[in-house]
Amino acid sequence: MMQLYLSKKTKIVQGQVFQTSFVTQFILLFVRSFINELRNPMELRMKTFQAIFTAILIIIVFGDIGVEVSGVQNRNGLLFFLITGVCFGAVQGALGTFSAERPLFLRERLNKQYTVAAYFWGKGLSEFPFQIIWPWIQVSIVYFGCGLSTSLPEKYWIATLTCLAVYFTGTAYGMAMSIAIPKAEIAMAMIPILLVPLMAFGGFFVNQNKVPVYFYPFQYISPWKYAFQVLAWNEFTDNRDLKCLNAKPPTCDPLAVHNFREGMWLSLLILFLLGVIFRILAVLIMYLISTPARVKITVPQQNSKQQAALQP
Repeated sequence: MMQLYLSKKTKIVQGQVFQTSFVTQFILLFVRSFINELRNPMELRMKTFQAIFTAILIIIVFGDIGVEVSGVQNRNGLLFFLITGVCFGAVQGALGTFSAERPLFLRERLNKQYTVAAYFWGKGLSEFPFQIIWPWIQVSIVYFGCGLSTSLPEKYWIATLTCLAVYFTGTAYGMAMSIAIPKAEIAMAMIPILLVPLMAFGGFFVNQNKVPVYFYPFQYISPWKYAFQVLAWNEFTDNRDLKCLNAKPPTCDPLAVHNFREGMWLSLLILFLLGVIFRILAVLIMYLISTPARVKITVPQQNSKQQAALQP
């Protein structure tokens, strides 16, 4: 339907092929991608099951996080494990977003049926409703199942918004990888190589003041760093459950131990900006792979009978 519609609207002006307007392309691609998502219910069920299973696993591992000094360590581990589950789920889910449609996209782009931006944003926004549901399910089960801080009503919503930002950024990383790496198998194999350094310098395993200068690039593009800072600020600020924080005087200071350089809201803003930046990078890579420097024209070879008939 889309191909027929676009072909009717095509105009050729001075050798350039102009398709329909960007808005029309975007709407058609959005509808097509959204319908394709609904036609694959097994994938939707599997991702929903993955979110629920990961949340239940976190509850089983951490259980009662406690209110003593050990509760500080339990909360730190829980928050970081939650970020890891959401981020890896987002990256792995996004890897198959473009890999399966790469041949179709390149063919339609060479036929000048739509622009790169229309395809990218149309397809990306068609998956946006599902990218809200899965992290929301996961963080909701974990937050109340493990008994994280509910001293203020907005704490749950800040944690939810943070997990949504992690999923948003994780899908941007996954989309950039799936576009830059032609084969999905190689992209899947590259996940540990690319993501483990980002996770290692996220502020949980190594204190931020102990990170060498030459590893700063990994630290400052790590979604773990900013998400962990937001969740830690949110959990330990005005926490009325931990006894060591409510003692007179307090016998623990979880936030001072980590030496966070950014506050809660600045970390959340940077986390969203990382998702935007890597989406822009993904669009640029997509433009490069879909715009060859020279159009390759293949001429069908003639068989021997046809060649003999053409000879005088």
